[in-house]
Amino acid sequence: MVVIVLAIVFYKPAPEGTIKIGVIAPLSGNLAFLGEGYRDAFLLAKENSNNTKYNYELIFEDDQMDPAKTATALQKLISIDKVNAVVSFASGPANMISPIAEQNKIIHFGIATDPNAAKGEYNFMHWTPPSEEAKTFVAELQKRGI
Repeated sequence: MVVIVLAIVFYKPAPEGTIKIGVIAPLSGNLAFLGEGYRDAFLLAKENSNNTKYNYELIFEDDQMDPAKTATALQKLISIDKVNAVVSFASGPANMISPIAEQNKIIHFGIATDPNAAKGEYNFMHWTPPSEEAKTFVAELQKRGI
């Protein structure tokens, strides 16, 4: 959450009062077990951020990893909730959000492996790209003689 706040402050004047962070994740459906852990991590981070300059509001939206639901959730977060930043889960949703976040000048952090999720000035990704993972994996296989 600290990285998100730093990006908001760096890219835009520091908001007065509360920083709103939209979190889009699969909170229901077949992948809910992933989204629930993701949500809980954000809640824990917020709980441990009491002694900061800003107040934080987390707004969770369920996309069930469905592109249409991701788009609807994002539009709600931008137009109704007026979020300062959006965090997405996985490359598919991140790739959908990326151009819209860029167009609306909303900071977007994609927990994604596809570098396309980080295109533009307002998009970032937080994960190791598969090409780097593959190098490490191959090196370990060779080390073990596999």
